[in-house]
Amino acid sequence: MSNTVLISSVLSFCEKNSSYRKIFNPFLEEKELSSSQRDKILGILQGLLKDPRFTKDIAECFSHILLILLTSAIPLNEEKVNDPKEADLLHRINCSILGKLVHEHPDVLSPNKSAKNPYLE
Repeated sequence: MSNTVLISSVLSFCEKNSSYRKIFNPFLEEKELSSSQRDKILGILQGLLKDPRFTKDIAECFSHILLILLTSAIPLNEEKVNDPKEADLLHRINCSILGKLVHEHPDVLSPNKSAKNPYLE
């Protein structure tokens, strides 16, 4: 994904809600993004994706990288949670995220394993 596409997607996202603009304000005037800025934007999106209030807008504005964001935002085996209450909360958050996305993006439940991740190339 090019910087231009990412910047354009961030701008579209920020048009949906003024609070989004506050989050991404440091990047809105940029014409080119450094790899550090790009990583920060993706990290912010991964964090926001975990909050059901932002899930649908992220899915609409970043559909081209949604599966990549989901893969990073929802840990599978990487983080073992020993506390049952914390595990239950994490499970509920993940279900909420997927539940909001599955109707518009059914591929979130059946990702193509042969799909290439442009960030790993």
